[in-house]
Amino acid sequence: MSIRVLAGLETLSFLERGTVSITDINILLSGMTELETGKSSITKLLSNKLHPQDNYEINVSFQPPAKKKPSKLSPVACIGKLNVLLEKNKIEFEPESDRVDPQGQDLLDLMAKVLKTCQEMALEISGHTDSQGREGMNQSLSQSRATAVLNEIQRRRVRTSKFITKGYGESQPIAENDTEEGRETNRRIEFRLLSNLKPSFSDISKEPENNE
Repeated sequence: MSIRVLAGLETLSFLERGTVSITDINILLSGMTELETGKSSITKLLSNKLHPQDNYEINVSFQPPAKKKPSKLSPVACIGKLNVLLEKNKIEFEPESDRVDPQGQDLLDLMAKVLKTCQEMALEISGHTDSQGREGMNQSLSQSRATAVLNEIQRRRVRTSKFITKGYGESQPIAENDTEEGRETNRRIEFRLLSNLKPSFSDISKEPENNE
């Protein structure tokens, strides 16, 4: 294979799309490169490889590479990031209310940013209370707080078509309720990944089932 042919073929490595035509009197290269220095690199290669008497023509245009969208976080990785945020802070509410307090609003800002980087997923936002007060009232409060968190996330323009809310009241403590520290721990919002779930809008507002 002649030097002219080898040089012509080597120039194709600078192109995303292109052709090279080699005749007895000329080398014609045409196409598109994503390298800003692509055309000058091709010119340098041909001038170094070819005999001074060889003619070549370069019709190459530059096109910046398309920006690749960052890959979305998997549901498992997304939940992991949310839990890291919840380990450092918690979504707090005004006393005996489902209104998220300013510190909780700041935390939801961060969580919304994470959720916007995640793949679509089925997610349960669950509300939990301590054991003080009537069981029915705790159940209702936990549900309204979970729903309030969903509303806040929606307000931050996060896609929530597969999110549901559920209030568990005082039924799932993770600490003893006989100390203030334990009760504070039990008053919480959790995010749980659900599989094979296709919730509808009605799922969001319906009364939670009794899992006891």
